[in-house]
Amino acid sequence: MTCCAWRMRPRRDGLNRNECLDWLHSTCTMNWQLAPIPVLPTLAMVSWCILVTILVQMAETTEWEHQDNFHRILSFMIMDTGTTTFLALSLILVLTMRVNQCYSRWWEGRQLWGSIVNRTRDLAGQARLWVTDCELQACILRNIVAFVYATKNKLRDEPGMQEMRAEKHVPGQVRLFDAEIQEAEDSEHMPMHILCVLRCCLSQAHARKLINDLQLLAMDRNVTSLTDSLGGCERIKKTPFPLSYVSHLRTFIILYLLLLPFMLVDKYRWMTILVDLLVCLALMGVEHMSAEIEQPFGHDFNDLKLDAICATIQTNIRQISSFRQPLTVDGSVSNSSRTFPSPALEV
Repeated sequence: MTCCAWRMRPRRDGLNRNECLDWLHSTCTMNWQLAPIPVLPTLAMVSWCILVTILVQMAETTEWEHQDNFHRILSFMIMDTGTTTFLALSLILVLTMRVNQCYSRWWEGRQLWGSIVNRTRDLAGQARLWVTDCELQACILRNIVAFVYATKNKLRDEPGMQEMRAEKHVPGQVRLFDAEIQEAEDSEHMPMHILCVLRCCLSQAHARKLINDLQLLAMDRNVTSLTDSLGGCERIKKTPFPLSYVSHLRTFIILYLLLLPFMLVDKYRWMTILVDLLVCLALMGVEHMSAEIEQPFGHDFNDLKLDAICATIQTNIRQISSFRQPLTVDGSVSNSSRTFPSPALEV
């Protein structure tokens, strides 16, 4: 690692991929947004540690009537290194399983949205090249964009098609007509409604001999893939992590943190409070981050950037819709594509 890899960069809303490799920058950017910590449980455990430490220190420095009995109880509760290590390893094992499963859900969600990006690009390119009717082609392209935003809103439990309405007075944007937006919003399941509209468009194109059987099959395969990706995202959203597993893990963490001061106080004395705080932040922070990425489609900092993905897809569709005649090998315009139609995407 070179020295320049350790330099600080201006603070922005999040870290990009290169900054994640920058140890100093990523470490200094740690905050409540990047690594959320459950405040109340952490304060409760640290307060318990402070209480235990104070009682032990006072018992050792002050003579009182039942001091011998207190020392016997304390010596019984203080654990040896082997027991402490065994408990820590058991907890780490269970916590690791929790983190891996939650990250698998997060990564599967990203893969599904990656598939949506690829299939929408492919379907838009097919519609642009094969469907020569401008109105029908425009209907397919704008409903592709509408499907993406409808899926995002469905996963976030956000009603309506705010994004498609917001583009109404912006020139050069792909948007639905007002009647189409109202029809989609009145449906019980907006993404599925838009997929049905896409299939109707494909059926009309095939009936009017604008596309042949093989082209219809290829385009319908992309629509089917979008349906599968939508179903996969809904499965992640509607299938939470088993409550019994989460309850068992959190109970184990609490019990471990309740016993931790007795494991440390004999050796670290007043430093027990600091060590206990660090352990609380580590264990509860990791568990809380696991719970956050368990549902990857929300607005939290570590959730998938669905707004950026949707904006990327919209930009791609707009670029595909503005595609013009391709050039031949010698750089001239191909005669076979001079009448390439341009869809009317705006009202």
